[in-house]
Amino acid sequence: MSDRHEDELQSTIKRLEDQLAAMRLAEAALRMSEEEYRKIFDYAPVSIREEDVSELEAAFEDLRGQGVSDFRRYFDEHPSFLEKAQQLIKIGRLNDATLSLYGAKTREELIGSLKKTLVPESMAVFREELAQFAEGKETFEGENINQTLDGRRIHVLVKIIYLPKPGKREKVVVCTMDITKEKLAMKALEDEILRNHLILQTALNGFFIADTRGNIKETNLAASRITGYSAEELLNMNLKDIDGCVLREIGNKKKRANRSKLNERFERKCRKKNGEFIDIEVSQNFLEIDNQRIFFYFFSDISERKNSETQLRERERELEVQSQNLEEANVALRVLLKRIETDKKSLEEDVLFNIKDMIFPYIEKLKKTGLSSLQLSYVNVMLSNLKDVISSFPNHLSYKYTDLTPAEIQIANLIKQGKSSKEVSEVLGLSPRTVETHRRNMRKKLGIRSHGTNLRTYLVSINNE
Repeated sequence: MSDRHEDELQSTIKRLEDQLAAMRLAEAALRMSEEEYRKIFDYAPVSIREEDVSELEAAFEDLRGQGVSDFRRYFDEHPSFLEKAQQLIKIGRLNDATLSLYGAKTREELIGSLKKTLVPESMAVFREELAQFAEGKETFEGENINQTLDGRRIHVLVKIIYLPKPGKREKVVVCTMDITKEKLAMKALEDEILRNHLILQTALNGFFIADTRGNIKETNLAASRITGYSAEELLNMNLKDIDGCVLREIGNKKKRANRSKLNERFERKCRKKNGEFIDIEVSQNFLEIDNQRIFFYFFSDISERKNSETQLRERERELEVQSQNLEEANVALRVLLKRIETDKKSLEEDVLFNIKDMIFPYIEKLKKTGLSSLQLSYVNVMLSNLKDVISSFPNHLSYKYTDLTPAEIQIANLIKQGKSSKEVSEVLGLSPRTVETHRRNMRKKLGIRSHGTNLRTYLVSINNE
């Protein structure tokens, strides 16, 4: 062999040895990569499974051969293909998390077709999975509904990685995560939001959400009813347009320290769409979320209440004036009654004295004129009737006074008041001696001359009888 050929042979052998070494390194790296993949596969906390899609790929090749290119339309026209596809896909290797997700005790319970885990609600997403696989996409991700082996519906997040091989695809890796709790929590949150929205929309009080410039961002039916503007109109308005609320500036650090003052209740005048002004009571609340500052306003029409309060105040003022007038009338009435009582007393005294001075003396003289017994009876009856008449007068004009002269009655009244003889003489312009004479005559006429009874005490006692 020539040197040239020997050198070529040595070079070829060296090249083959290098390639063999490289292949051995690649095989070692592949084994290591495969081992790491298997560890990840087996111990991952989420469901991972391998699916054999070679029969599905063959079915799509057949459809392509028939001229099908729009697979979504084909699925709509041939919905039975979705049922067939579930049989064509074979579940192969799977991890423990997959058993736990679907409630399986052994791998054999899940090995096979997808029919055990798919339900009618799964078909819309499954249809899209098939369409993207047929279009040659490398991955698919979406949410779907599966069922466990005991028939319980679960919400899952699915990630499918297609493993291409030369010529055709035979295997895919499917990662599945149970998101049922998250979906239920989201549904509960959506329900709560809807419930709160319905509460706000059906509330009797008006409601606004506005930014710091007063632009209305959200409203409810009651706000439209109170202001007269439609919801669409309100959402294109500023609070100043309806003159219902007053916003406060919030910008510098000093004012940020007093934000509690932005949460308050107040009353305002609100101009309705028709120009009418009404009274409203407003509850203003300020909130800052993710650097977004907004105001919440709840307000109600209190015009009727304010009118009632105004009418009540006016009525109270009227009653106060009437009460004052009534009090003045009462004062005038008391003065009038006092005057009437005085006049009555004066009249009674005049009648009493006239009877005493002008009638009794003549009756006594008449009795001494030699009247017959019948005539004397008539006179006595007349005298008795007169005494009955004057006996109905108040006690201060008691019949016991009828024997007293007018001057003696005047003195008697002063004595009852506790005045001494000297004081009586000064009041009546009489001498003390004359007063003493009248006192003796009164004691005699009253029948207490021979008693030790005090004249003033006696006068007071017969006045109270």
